[in-house]
Amino acid sequence: MREHPSGSPERGGRMVQPANRELVSLETIIAQEIVPYVREIDGGGHVPHPFLQSLGRGGYFRGQGQWVTETMADGLLLVEKTANVCLTSAFMLWCHLAALIYLQNGQSMYLKRNVLPQLESGEVPGGTGLSNPLKFYAGLEKLRLRARRTQDGYIVSGCLPSVSNLADRSWFGAIAALEGEERQIFCMVSCAQEGLMLKARQHFAGLNGSATYSCYFHDVFIPDDWIVSEDAAQFVQYVRPVFILYQVPLALGLAGACLQSISRRTRTIEKFAGCFLEKIEAMKHQFHVLRDQAYRLSQNGTIHHHLSDVLRLRQDAVFLALEVANAEMIIRGGSSYVRESETYRRLREAHFLVHLTPTIKHLSQWLSR
Repeated sequence: MREHPSGSPERGGRMVQPANRELVSLETIIAQEIVPYVREIDGGGHVPHPFLQSLGRGGYFRGQGQWVTETMADGLLLVEKTANVCLTSAFMLWCHLAALIYLQNGQSMYLKRNVLPQLESGEVPGGTGLSNPLKFYAGLEKLRLRARRTQDGYIVSGCLPSVSNLADRSWFGAIAALEGEERQIFCMVSCAQEGLMLKARQHFAGLNGSATYSCYFHDVFIPDDWIVSEDAAQFVQYVRPVFILYQVPLALGLAGACLQSISRRTRTIEKFAGCFLEKIEAMKHQFHVLRDQAYRLSQNGTIHHHLSDVLRLRQDAVFLALEVANAEMIIRGGSSYVRESETYRRLREAHFLVHLTPTIKHLSQWLSR
């Protein structure tokens, strides 16, 4: 894989485009749907669902979630290019891709026939409520949702503190502990379902336009047709490597934007001592090494056997993003130390990645086993 001058991978001498689509370039969609609104998105005044809709109309979601190496590499590229401009939009894109993974690989033909096309078209945004379950399977938390069997489905109660990329017609993945049994069920949930109450969450340090809600389940009926897997633990083990690999370009896109910003301040860089210059060069080198690892893993047909590699890559990419974002703050000087500056926004975005599940704490415990 060669490197494009803008810092993005390319294949065959051109940027990756959807194979059988109305060809609208990703750059054009980003320029129209994200660039004018980045500050509003960060502050919560604009939710970039039109961006996802444009990607859907352009055919960028068709086939996403399948274990096809070409499709996986394209998914990484979508997230990386978006994160290079706006991490909030890229995070919501990642949520949507995660939902596509669940639908493509789940047992429900109803979801594949009726819900999957809505997400592939971008008409309906998809979310993932797996923050708590991932911590549960790592032994860090108890499951927050409970389910009991009823006729033709399950009744689910409990609360998920934070689920992002939601709207009135959204669908999101969730896992609930089955009453009286040791297993858990994995289901998709419609935001329009009776008994589900959404409470908007904002006032974060950043990413306030991510359409994040606390989801309260008051005896919500989940029909059998909405069950992704009757054995959630096994299903999570299967999808987890790709689910987490798709997070890596969040950090890569952000780090790339910081490095591009630093490179535009050549005269400022020259005023620093040699050790700092060497550090910047080392960060550039690591950036390319980590990107190469990410896209190589996406081309690996046996990625399910490389979870530890994915986890370490995810951790290293976040640490790099933090380091580069801090370096950009130093290089850009006092002008970066205002709330509205792009440099300060990227620093806040980098710290979001530390807390995105699996968190850095979570990853360090996982990798030390």
